[in-house]
Amino acid sequence: MKPLAGVVAVVIALAVPASAGAAGPHHDFTTGAGWAGDFAQFEFSAQRNGDDVQGQASFQVPGMNRVHVDVQCLEVDGNRATLGGPPKEDFFGAQFVLIDVEDNGPANTGADRILPRFSGVPATNNCTTFAFSSPTFPVTRGNVVVKDGTP
Repeated sequence: MKPLAGVVAVVIALAVPASAGAAGPHHDFTTGAGWAGDFAQFEFSAQRNGDDVQGQASFQVPGMNRVHVDVQCLEVDGNRATLGGPPKEDFFGAQFVLIDVEDNGPANTGADRILPRFSGVPATNNCTTFAFSSPTFPVTRGNVVVKDGTP
């Protein structure tokens, strides 16, 4: 009976695909810097490895203080991304900032787009619920890069 048990063990081992569990964590990222039309200067960088999201963002409307954001959420779909987190500085009472971006080609062409959004309600991982509004401001100077790491 022992030889049969060994054969069964080998058959079971061969039946399990080598790739089972081998896929790494989902890795998305987005980065960018420049001007949203003449409306605001921005810079951001965010990445997700599995469920871990890290990043920073900031923006400044001319004549106002720069606002910094600790990025807590990131959603990516193709060439579009939504990133967000709480602002470190007061910006008209906003408690959560979402930034929608769209990567449409090379730098400085006005093809990339961005839209900052502000919420008076604190949120965690609000990117999933409110992802992918249509970015309306052209990136007139600078560039946006989005990488969708969907396996």
